[in-house]
Amino acid sequence: MILPELDSRHPNIVRVQRALIEGEPDALTEFKEWAEKIYQLLLGVLDGVDVCIVHNALTLHKNLPLTVALARMAEQQQGPRKWIAWCHDLAWNNPLYVNELRPSWPWTPLKYPLPNIHYVAISQQRRTEMSLLFRVPEEEITLVPNGIDPAVFIPTSPQMQSILTELDWEEREWVFLLPVRITRRKNIEMGIEIIAAMRDTGVHPLLLVTGPPGPHNMRSHEYLSELVQKRKDLGVEGEVVFLAVEGNEGRGLDASDALMVELYWWADALLMPSTQEGFGLPLLEAGLTRLPIFCSDLAVLREVGGPNAQYFNPDGDREEIAKQILDTLRKDMTATYRRRVLATYSWRAIFEARIVPLLYD
Repeated sequence: MILPELDSRHPNIVRVQRALIEGEPDALTEFKEWAEKIYQLLLGVLDGVDVCIVHNALTLHKNLPLTVALARMAEQQQGPRKWIAWCHDLAWNNPLYVNELRPSWPWTPLKYPLPNIHYVAISQQRRTEMSLLFRVPEEEITLVPNGIDPAVFIPTSPQMQSILTELDWEEREWVFLLPVRITRRKNIEMGIEIIAAMRDTGVHPLLLVTGPPGPHNMRSHEYLSELVQKRKDLGVEGEVVFLAVEGNEGRGLDASDALMVELYWWADALLMPSTQEGFGLPLLEAGLTRLPIFCSDLAVLREVGGPNAQYFNPDGDREEIAKQILDTLRKDMTATYRRRVLATYSWRAIFEARIVPLLYD
């Protein structure tokens, strides 16, 4: 429901607040009339509501009649069962607003914690500022950071969203893309062994092999069976997925060009353990999508990747290679921060970890 009277730019709200600041005659009387009008409006629209989340209006002075009406309802325990003040900004802590505040009512409700209201701060800095302003322990103020919806910034079709959900993408520590057909020269077993070595160190990775068995080699399906058995033997059935065989809830998925673009943007790194390559096109695709590249030390891959990839011996020790890859990723500030954002600051993570307990405590 849209209530124009709640808008901080409502012309009558702007006028009456200016009149208050300037001390005009009858300004306070008119202010009270507007506060009463908003109070009556809120009584109607909030009747039967369980939780009312108030954004900034209980700590910022942009619509003081609204602040006063909300405070009155909360104090008298009218309307919602629970009141939450979601605070991004604090008028009394901001020197920019010093000329817009007065040390008397109706500005004072912004300065003190009101009864029956649970206060939320969006950052630790704001939480500390609120604690000092309200003279209450920080523990009485809940910290809920701002969040982001990754799908708004990263190309995400319904098909990609289904993959993200099915594979618990956000809960992974690192997601590796192996965009190849299932043929022996791609050395996919090494990728599985590297992932197993990472898992053994306590990491929760995901390796996504995107292509189907090679169509021109009758033994490709035999190779796939060997890979599936190796995955089982190493206990990484939850960490290695063959998208063309197991995607789409086990029915197999033909990764279109559009889906491949999305997979590149969502992955954390490219892993290419091939023993033979004619060129190495995935390195170029990884470069365009800013993926760290980890690949076999082949002359053609060095030709394509140059100094912008990390190379390893395809016959090398898997545990040592896994360690080198993880060390590189952990030192990459962009890669580690990206994974932190997905794991900590996605709205899904924030909702489950912080907002649900706030609503139901």
